[in-house]
Amino acid sequence: MRASELSAELRRLHHGAAAGEMVTNIHPIGIRFADHLSGQALRDLRLEADAPVSCVAEIHKGIRLAPHVMARS
Repeated sequence: MRASELSAELRRLHHGAAAGEMVTNIHPIGIRFADHLSGQALRDLRLEADAPVSCVAEIHKGIRLAPHVMARS
């Protein structure tokens, strides 16, 4: 998966989130795309997605959770 596709998914999930759900919508990106995110510059993805700086930490949390959870959708 290309960086542009990952940033588009981040943008979609972050900007499409309901009030109070923005941070929660970021973790699944790290979980679903952990393999693709390895080696990616997360700060650049965040900038391209026009998401706040805190998204980088939340994506990292999702990546760390990936081996321990299974995404349902």
